[in-house]
Formats: sequence, structure tokens, C-alpha cells
Amino acid sequence: MSYYGIVAQGDTPDAGDCCKAYSKLSAKYGSSNVQVAGFNPPSTTPSTNHASNAHFTLAANFHVLYWSSHGSSSPALNVIDGPLFYSYTTAYNSWRNTSNWLKVPIIAACYQFDGSTNRHNWANNIMRFSDIRAMCGYHDMAPGTGTDTSIANDFFNLCCAGTTGNSVMYSWKNANAAYTAGSNYIILVYYDNNRCYYRLPGFSTVTYPDPNRSTTKIYRYTQANPNGAEVPKSMSVTINSAPYSLNLSSNACRSINLSKWNPAQVVQVGVDSDTFFYGQREYSMNPVSSKQGRSFNEELLNDLVGTGLLESASLKIYDDAMAEVPQDNSQEEDIVIGSTTQVFQHYNGIILEGNCFAACSDATGVISLTNRYKDYSVSDDVDHINLIHKEKDAFVEHFKKKFYLEKEVQPTIKIITPIYMRVEDKYILHYRVVFENKQHILIDAKVID
Repeated sequence: MSYYGIVAQGDTPDAGDCCKAYSKLSAKYGSSNVQVAGFNPPSTTPSTNHASNAHFTLAANFHVLYWSSHGSSSPALNVIDGPLFYSYTTAYNSWRNTSNWLKVPIIAACYQFDGSTNRHNWANNIMRFSDIRAMCGYHDMAPGTGTDTSIANDFFNLCCAGTTGNSVMYSWKNANAAYTAGSNYIILVYYDNNRCYYRLPGFSTVTYPDPNRSTTKIYRYTQANPNGAEVPKSMSVTINSAPYSLNLSSNACRSINLSKWNPAQVVQVGVDSDTFFYGQREYSMNPVSSKQGRSFNEELLNDLVGTGLLESASLKIYDDAMAEVPQDNSQEEDIVIGSTTQVFQHYNGIILEGNCFAACSDATGVISLTNRYKDYSVSDDVDHINLIHKEKDAFVEHFKKKFYLEKEVQPTIKIITPIYMRVEDKYILHYRVVFENKQHILIDAKVID
């Protein structure tokens, strides 16, 4: 059987993730069966004409959609640099036909599944009236440019890893597991009779029975309580200045001793060939207490990397849950099925994005471990940047002069966080800026200095 995919680049400034998605889909489907919009691979520079609602509509004629753009909880796409359109409304008008081919839309954009109302609408008004089996995206901020390329790469690699491949749910969760905004992942998928383990079309020979669109339950898989998830505690940034760039001491990840843990699969998932994913099994779907799930991760990480590294790292911990998306107006009810522990490399509390151990557990133990943890060094002659994220008024003035001096409507900045982003073989200091309207951008620290 032939399979078809469409990869669409909206209004984000880099098409690296779309190039990666195109490469992975083409390897399985053939390049002639994968259509692109808004970019021309292998170039990672988006085209002048962004993918639009016409391409979102067209996705009904393909088995897999990969979409990348800015988004909002309306839900809308292309919300910063246009052309803006309302994704749910477009899907409602064009995807609701059970003879359409679309099986898995992957929407790499912020806030598409924000809130129970949006999730209810996507599940019950789109999935149940189409042939869609699983939807992937984010219920809050999506990971930023560069990070999204690694996530796309890891997702498709995990979908076809091993002898049977991994489920869409497992692959999307674990592709996001090593990143600060990765905890905002979400998957909507039919549940009963193991349909929650649905595989990406053409990436595995394992199949599952068709759902009864009227009665088969649809579940969401997210961090626990996505409407009000706990804010993970990380190290505070107490320094006044920081190096503009950090050098990788080696391109090799921190070595670990697997003698006390025997993973079922080992996958070189990363863009770097030395980034590894160690998989044990899919989630068991059995309830587990938060305390127990977190202790599984802590015990394994202590064995593999030692207490010294854990005590000095920046830790982020959250629980993973599933919940039925009801067809009526009743509330979603979380069932905790595991936990995720992220161990981030940092410079005096400033996280190195994606430089991380990420352990995920279920009711019987750790089911996966991602190793992206690398050591760094600081050059003697590197420029240091005066950090102004705590001086909000000063930051806003710098920001307006650089970006919005000519704008009549000034954005309201809510949160400013320094973060190191991987750029080729270095980590470059950036600010993550979150606005009152929930949009966010990454700014090179030298641009705002």
C-alpha cells in the first residue's frame, strides 16, 4: 500500500523541523508521495509564502500531516506573521469525512489543545467524524526553533525503532521528554482494545482494529492536570552576568553504566549520532502513585549517573497521565500512569536546553531513558552578557527599541527567562520571552544587550 504525507511550514523563522519531517516521511513513503508547503528542502529557510489554511485543508488527502508554525488557543495558527487562520474551524469544514485519508495530524504549534473545551472539540467533533486515529501537539507553549528539529527527528526515529516500531503516543511523548517545554506534549488517541498503541501509517506492520466512532473512548495523554499543572522547581539564577557562549567539552554524551538496567531497545535518536534513547516497553496504562513513579526514576538515575550529578543538576519532575475525553460536558479525570524526571545541565542555574537525562516510568518501573547530557567549558576570551531579565522595565525598553519601535500596539511581556540554546557546536545565551497573550519568542542575548 502507498502512503502519503504533507509537511507544511507556517510563520516560524526556521524550517529545520519541516526538513527533518520531510526527510523521514520521504524515506518511508517516497519523495514523490510527500508534498511540501512553505519551504523547499533541503533549505531550512522558509519560503516567502507561508503554508496557509489551504494546505491545512489539503491535509485531508494525505495519511500524515506535519505542521509547524506559531499558534494560539483560539485555536489558531500563523498568529504572529500570518496568514492567520483558525485551525479547528478549518478542520471542521474540511476534515470531517470518514473517507478522507488523514490518520495522524502532528501540529507543532503552541496551545492547539489548550483547555478541556478545545480537547473536547478536536476529539468529538473532528476525530469522530473523520478517519483520524491520533493527534499530536501541545496544550501550552511548544518547544522553540532548533529544539523542534530534534523533536521531529526523534519522533519519526522512535516510530520505526525496533522490530515493531513504537506507538504514536509513546514516540511523541518520548521525543519531547528532554526539553523544557516538552512537558506540554499532548496526544489524543482512541483507547479501547489496545488502540492507544496505534502506529504511524507505513512505519510498522502492527495494526489495530478500527474504532467505533460513536462508542470507542478517546483519551488524552499529557502531563497530569494540563489545565493547572504543577510548576516544576528548578535552580534560581542568582548571577548578574553570563558567558554569551559555552563550548561543548566533547560531542559525546555523559557515559552511563547500564549493568543494573537492561533496556529492550537502544536507538540513536538524535541529530547527533551519540544521543541515545533506551526503551523498555510502552506504558502499561495501569495507575501508579506519583510518589512511586518518581521513586522509580530517582533510583535508576542514582544507579546510572550517581547522586553527585543529581545533586548538582537542575531537576524538573512531573507526572504523566491519561484521561478520557468525555463526549458530554463532564470533566476529564486524570489517571496518573507514570512520571518523568528531567536532569538538566546548567550554567549557574541557566538551563542548557535539551542537554538532559530524561527518565520516564510507569506502574512497574522505568520504561525509557533519553541521554543528551553533555559537559561544557567556558573560553577565557568569551564575551559576558549583563543579565537584565529581572529588570523588567529595562528589558521592555530594549525590546521595544529592537523589535516594536514602529508598532502602535506594544506587547505586554509577562515572563523573561535566560536559557542556553544549542547552535551547531555551541550553546548560545538567549532570553525566552512570554507575552500576556501566551505567545513566546526566543531572542539572542546579544541582540537585546
